[in-house]
Amino acid sequence: MACNSSRLSFSNISSSPPVRVVIVDENDCVPEFLQSIYSKDGVPETVTTATSLLQGACGAEECHPAVISAFPGLLQLLFVLAIVSNFKTLHQKKNTLSATDCDSEQNAELTYYTLSTDFSISPHGTIFPAGPLDYERLNHLYEFVVMAIDKGDVPRTGTTTVRIRMANVNDEAPEFSQHIYRTFVSEDAGPNTLVATVLAKDPDGDGITYKIASGNEEGNFVIDNQKGLIRLRSSPPPRLQGVEYVLNVTATDDNASGGPQALAATAQVIVGVDDVNNNKPVFEKCQQYRETTAVLENQPAGTFVLQVHAVDADEGSNGKVTYGFMHKDSTVPAFSIHSDTGVIVTARKFDRERQREYAVTVTATDQAADPLIGICQLNILILDQNDNSPKFENIRYEYFLREDTMIGTSFLRVAAHDDDFGTNAAVTYSMSNEQPEYLRVNPLTGWVYVNQPISQRTYITREIVATDGGNRSSSVELSVTITNVKNQPPQWEKDSYSVVIPENTVRDTPVVTIKATSPLGDPRVTYNLEDGMVPETNMPVRFYLTPNREDGSASILVAEPLDYETTRNFMLRVRAQNVAAVPLAAFTTVYVNVTDVNDNVPFFTSSIYEASVTEGAEEGTMVFQVSANDLDLGQNGKISYSLLEDRSGDYQYFRIDPELGFIHTKTVFDRETKSSYLLEVQSVDGYESARPGKHGQPNSDTAYVRIFISDVNDNKPAFAQASYEVDVDEDADVGFAVLTVSANDGDEGGNAKLRYQITSGNTGGVFDVEPEVGTIFIAQPLDYEQNKRYKLHLLASDGKWEDYTSVTVNVVNKNDEAPVFTVNEYYGSVTEELDGSPVFVLQVTASDPDKDADQEALRYSLHGQGADSEFIIDEVTGKIYAQRTLDREERAVWRFVVLATDESGEGLTGFTDVIINVWDINDNAPIFTCAPSCHGDVAENSPPGTLVMEMTATDLDDSAVGQNAVLSYRIVGSLDATNMEVGGLPTFSDMFSINPTTGTITVAMNGSAGWRRDPGTGTATIQIKDVNDHAPRFTDHTCMAKVSENAEPNSEVLELAAEDRDTGENAQLTFSVVAGDQEQKFYMVSHKQEKRGTLRIKKRLDYERHNEQRFNLTLKVEDLDFSSLLHCVVEVEDYNDHAPVFIPHFLSLAPLPEDISVGTSVARMVASDSDSGQNRDITYRLLEESDPDGLFTIDQSGLLSVAQPLDREKTAQHQLVVIATDHGIPSLTGSATVQLPLLDVNDNGPEFEAVYSPVVFENVAGPQVVRLNQTSTLIRAVDRDSLENGPPFHFTVPAEYRHSNDFTSRTT
Repeated sequence: MACNSSRLSFSNISSSPPVRVVIVDENDCVPEFLQSIYSKDGVPETVTTATSLLQGACGAEECHPAVISAFPGLLQLLFVLAIVSNFKTLHQKKNTLSATDCDSEQNAELTYYTLSTDFSISPHGTIFPAGPLDYERLNHLYEFVVMAIDKGDVPRTGTTTVRIRMANVNDEAPEFSQHIYRTFVSEDAGPNTLVATVLAKDPDGDGITYKIASGNEEGNFVIDNQKGLIRLRSSPPPRLQGVEYVLNVTATDDNASGGPQALAATAQVIVGVDDVNNNKPVFEKCQQYRETTAVLENQPAGTFVLQVHAVDADEGSNGKVTYGFMHKDSTVPAFSIHSDTGVIVTARKFDRERQREYAVTVTATDQAADPLIGICQLNILILDQNDNSPKFENIRYEYFLREDTMIGTSFLRVAAHDDDFGTNAAVTYSMSNEQPEYLRVNPLTGWVYVNQPISQRTYITREIVATDGGNRSSSVELSVTITNVKNQPPQWEKDSYSVVIPENTVRDTPVVTIKATSPLGDPRVTYNLEDGMVPETNMPVRFYLTPNREDGSASILVAEPLDYETTRNFMLRVRAQNVAAVPLAAFTTVYVNVTDVNDNVPFFTSSIYEASVTEGAEEGTMVFQVSANDLDLGQNGKISYSLLEDRSGDYQYFRIDPELGFIHTKTVFDRETKSSYLLEVQSVDGYESARPGKHGQPNSDTAYVRIFISDVNDNKPAFAQASYEVDVDEDADVGFAVLTVSANDGDEGGNAKLRYQITSGNTGGVFDVEPEVGTIFIAQPLDYEQNKRYKLHLLASDGKWEDYTSVTVNVVNKNDEAPVFTVNEYYGSVTEELDGSPVFVLQVTASDPDKDADQEALRYSLHGQGADSEFIIDEVTGKIYAQRTLDREERAVWRFVVLATDESGEGLTGFTDVIINVWDINDNAPIFTCAPSCHGDVAENSPPGTLVMEMTATDLDDSAVGQNAVLSYRIVGSLDATNMEVGGLPTFSDMFSINPTTGTITVAMNGSAGWRRDPGTGTATIQIKDVNDHAPRFTDHTCMAKVSENAEPNSEVLELAAEDRDTGENAQLTFSVVAGDQEQKFYMVSHKQEKRGTLRIKKRLDYERHNEQRFNLTLKVEDLDFSSLLHCVVEVEDYNDHAPVFIPHFLSLAPLPEDISVGTSVARMVASDSDSGQNRDITYRLLEESDPDGLFTIDQSGLLSVAQPLDREKTAQHQLVVIATDHGIPSLTGSATVQLPLLDVNDNGPEFEAVYSPVVFENVAGPQVVRLNQTSTLIRAVDRDSLENGPPFHFTVPAEYRHSNDFTSRTT
């Protein structure tokens, strides 16, 4: 308001114009709920999300009557007129959620929120369910917090607690104690056998009936619809098939708690059928395996032979078989078998010529605890492969033939043997095709005959070839000397000799005497037993010849032991030569037939056999078949079997078939009496033994047969006691083990596996039992008040047999029920400043729900701030009193917890909430909140209406009741009232105005801040505020920095400073990177108060990327309104972070000759490094381990050269590792491998394999093979070079030994 200046010219004249100051509300009041706890009881579970559970604020007509009655007479009427219209009647108050805020306008506008996921709340405070609610939660109660938030610029929040108690509705299906029950029953279990017990509880408390919904199509199972007991049907007897049954069992409630319909739940009962192991594995095709199994010789180990398969009629593990072999412990198996698939493969290479078949005993064992074994005995034939060439019986053939021998005369039979079989061993003969064809050989018989006249010849040599059916061949030399009719060779007494000897003929025994004489003047002859090439012709040597000087004959004697099973006959060729000037020779053949003697033991195929027989099997049951092999023939190889007696007496319970080896039972066995038997079986052949020390007894062998008695479930379990009794406290925890009962079963393994079940007496499913242990434990909380005693009937079952016992559980009463108050919250009120303490406020009451509890023994106590000081409680009656004068302005609401403890204060405790409101009287004057010093700021030249400051006062009285705290504001004057003459400054009341409601001071006319004001109820000082009118500037005009590429993120690059002439927040500066950093490698940290900025690394740098070697950054500094820029160059320095790399890293060179010259370059290896400067300078070297002898060298250009002579015979291939090292700090390395094979050069001569000491016998007609040592007649040589530069070798006799023609050599 402007002043009238004309009035100022009069002396002693003044005026006081009114100043209106509007007080603007400050959000300084916190929303307060009328109640600390709101409750809603009996909310049905089926309530929908559209149903309101607690309403919002009410109207004035619904005032709280209890509050009004607290004031007497006329004061009561005044209170009704003054009360804020936000209260409801007492019975509605608990259903109304409301809060108040003593501020005004938007600062007093409230919105309601809750963090509960189960409930939602409208902005006006109405609570709704957010989804389905559940009665079956803990204490049937929901408790959550509601917030009231005002709309001030800085909002304030008040909170309260809401409790919702639910009412039960049948909205939950029964719940099984398990989703899946697993149990078992024996396949031979009888009628009414208990299988399982299912248990379900209904959370709504309804009754339950049980039913098997599916999985029982064969009707083997029945269920007790009340108890949940599942048994096998009684009639007809159950027939269990398969491995398991899956029964789907339903539990349906009776809908007693009320609902749209009955509800049901489903559980699975998986009943495993325990198979009785009463079937042995059987090889159904065993005979076929015996007839057809064979494998080709010379095949590598692992060659497929046969896949056997055994069938076991049992189920599960009883019907699952594994395969194996049964053999002697000391023998190395020739075959191996896969235990799961039955595939038989070779374990080594076979040679049919050494052994033509193998006896194999295959076992199939089931996987039962007491396994049964099936066997299949077969012979695996070794098929022939043409891997042998024919062998002639003699090393060479020689014959003396008269010159007048007629054409067509057969004079010599050559014979060759082939160790192969069939067509591979069919030999045909041929002769070298030389003209004229004096001689020919019969291709089938081998007889050599005269084809053309030979009288004109003195000597004929030919080569005879034997070829088998597979085109393998060998040759022998035939030498025929043509003799003059008058010059006759010696004459043998017989053309051939035959003799029969037993195979056990001892060494040096003469077997035959032979004789030849010369028809010439000197009758003497020399004898020689020709060397053979095959066993039948004395190779190896089995016979030797000794001349008899007395009569000019010769004897053939046994040189080494004979073996009928190896070679049954011999054809020995003997040469007789006369002593004429031109010696002539004649030949004869000695046929030696070897007869069998009983020299082989009938060995069992295994030293220990294992078999099994089921207990209870009838007498005569076949248990096992043992088998032995005897290589002898006829009666010598005929085997009989018997059981040997021993002290254990096990043999008397079994008998054995003496011819076939089948073992049968002679009694019925009981495993529980004896579980295994050990038999000693003997094999005896059919004739007296030829082995030394047997004294006319036949050969024999023994083996052991371990026979296991397989268990049969023939014993029922038995509890140790017929009944048990135990006490347990009613407050024992869920899971507490009450008692462990156990039963014993005389069987073993799966037949003794017991399952425990509670069959009856378990009211409410309070107990459960560990099914495999028998431990009874608490499954639901006990309650003495509901049930004092349980008599549980417990079953132990092995799947077939069962036994019962009873367990009596006595529940020991405990004080487990806390006292309960009649209501969950108590409300009371008392007026402040009342005299005459103590003042009665309200009374609480509680009761003890324990049975037989003494209700008079309850003791009350008050807890919380103010208990025992401002308020007290009578511990017996529960009456609460205010014992001091209260001041509402100090505290308007008192909240307490009242405890009620039974057993005279020594037992359990219940609690309730007590809320006491203190009602207001007008006993406080308003007070300015900024007193004694109130300051405001205003910018110069501010226009009228500009907000200057808030002058806010408070009144400690209750703003929500009456006018005790309703305030109005005005300016009463200025501190400076003297300068009122013309031209003076305007007064405070001229320059400013105040809002009478809010206390807000604004500019009334143009003026300057900092004037002094007239005194008033509150003094306001107004100061000038700074305006942001200066731009910040960097202190440096140039900027350059260097940073290594390996600098870590957040590392400091440089620090910059700036200046700003403004002050306060206008001088707080922010730094940033605005250009030159497209990939955001940098960022700036601002230190606003110090006006500094630090440039830091945000992401890792990579010098090898060209665009990251130098950055031209534009940096920015800014205050709230202005900014300036600075260009900064950041150079990135290289770091050695790349190792040298070879491309390729593996180089395979073409082979080089081993005599390559030293200094020859073989390859150039070049590595590259992505770094720069010295970090990319590279030095090369060879890894010492790859070239330990220094045969190669590499220069610094990467050129690899030969440094020393190479030797292929020492190292055939070189693997050189080239190392490249850079010059960085620290240095890095890379490597490459060079593979250099060498070609052989013929630089090594042949060497004899050994030092030979040849021996030659005098007086022996030539040609004589010289034995070079005790074992060989051959000279062998080796060459260290490769095969191309090695054999074949040529052997010659030195020149000094050639002239006598005493020795010749032949290369083979």
